[in-house]
Amino acid sequence: MSGGTIDLVFVWRQNERVSSGRRAESLAMWFSRHPDVHRVIYLEPPLSRKSFDVDRRWRKLLPLLAAEGLGPDEIAAAAGRLAEAADAIDSDATQFLAEAVTVDRFAVAWLDRNAFVSAPEAVRQRAMIRLLMAIGGEAYPPRSEPLAGLWQALAGPDRFKRTLAGAVIEARRSKVAVYREIGRTGLLEIQLSAGFAGDWDHRFRVEVAGAIPPGLTLRALGETGRVAVGATADLAPPGALAALPAVFSGDEPVAVPSLAWSLAGISLPLEVRPVVAERLKEPPLFPDYRNA
Repeated sequence: MSGGTIDLVFVWRQNERVSSGRRAESLAMWFSRHPDVHRVIYLEPPLSRKSFDVDRRWRKLLPLLAAEGLGPDEIAAAAGRLAEAADAIDSDATQFLAEAVTVDRFAVAWLDRNAFVSAPEAVRQRAMIRLLMAIGGEAYPPRSEPLAGLWQALAGPDRFKRTLAGAVIEARRSKVAVYREIGRTGLLEIQLSAGFAGDWDHRFRVEVAGAIPPGLTLRALGETGRVAVGATADLAPPGALAALPAVFSGDEPVAVPSLAWSLAGISLPLEVRPVVAERLKEPPLFPDYRNA
């Protein structure tokens, strides 16, 4: 219990036969919205072919642990202390993100590379995970192996560009740009209509305040569109510009709100604004149900 409300811990063991619609996730989501629930801590061990063997060994260990004074109550207390430590790291990561990261109107996050390298290890790791999830939109943090490679690369002097967790990390001399590209699978396409309000690709909030012509869609500008509207690399990385939301009539772009560009004579009651900075202010849930 916490302040008259409830803390719940869900543990779900991955099963190779189940990849979506998991009941534990749905139950965790439902409880997270209940007014009497303080928080939901969701634990999901990594997928392993030996998971059943691990579970059997763990069940055999439980009596031995209890004999050594590590029964269910003691394990729960330890989990609570770990949760408090994780909350403290998240608090420091929130402050670090506010001081070392700026997000521009194209939803590109610019990270101070020197500040990142100088930050405590646990803080910079957690901050980068939150940054990747805010840009890439993945529900889960990336695995430890590619993250370790990223830490090592950022600690060095070299420039590089790599993709991780749906986001592009482009390291320059003193800054690191983290942004979204269209990728092989493409990005969301929305049929626009009067009164529409929602998120596009988790990075932009879109609102249609009045009547608009029929048949307009919102989708990624694309490389051809980027060149057509004259969006150059002096504004932002070209891949980030190509991944901006644009209004299309058929195959022709008619407006790109983030660039303040539209065809002559076109005026739409449409507001598009980045929400990445807002996402960085709060630690995400695992999975991040805001993306659902």
